[in-house]
Amino acid sequence: MLREKHQIVPKSQTDTEVVALVVGVFMDEGQSLLEAIKSAVGILEGAYSFILISILDPEAMYIVKNCGTMVIGFPKTLME
Repeated sequence: MLREKHQIVPKSQTDTEVVALVVGVFMDEGQSLLEAIKSAVGILEGAYSFILISILDPEAMYIVKNCGTMVIGFPKTLME
């Protein structure tokens, strides 16, 4: 999708970069951040889990997973 349709070539081989690029493509098409995340997740294949934090909404964490366990840690100072 990225290379053929949008002429985007990822700089690395990481899933993280590819997901971020796909979300960006959907946002470039006019979708909101949340809509773009949902659209990107709709085309993902295989097992995945990730947390997306954007400068567009820096107070939010978008947590996505389709299998397995996800553990999120917080510094002790935030828990007091």
